[in-house]
Amino acid sequence: MENRINEKVQYPIHFPIKVLGLNTHTLPSSIVGIIEKHAPDVVKTEPTIKVSKNHKYLSITLEFTALSLAHLETIYSSLREHPDVKTVL
Repeated sequence: MENRINEKVQYPIHFPIKVLGLNTHTLPSSIVGIIEKHAPDVVKTEPTIKVSKNHKYLSITLEFTALSLAHLETIYSSLREHPDVKTVL
């Protein structure tokens, strides 16, 4: 079934990505840097940053152009390697 879903997605595609991580002052710029490394067009808009109710976590949403499924997988993998990142959606 996953293959059928992937076949219906036509790349390149404008893609939003959300990263949840610890609330550090460097996390937003780190996330932008990781995504910029793989998708230089990410800086067209500012990231949307939300702080959790208890101020322990940040939610950072960015949009970029995904060129392929492999491109998305590379970005997701790179983001998950950051020590402050908890989840990538």
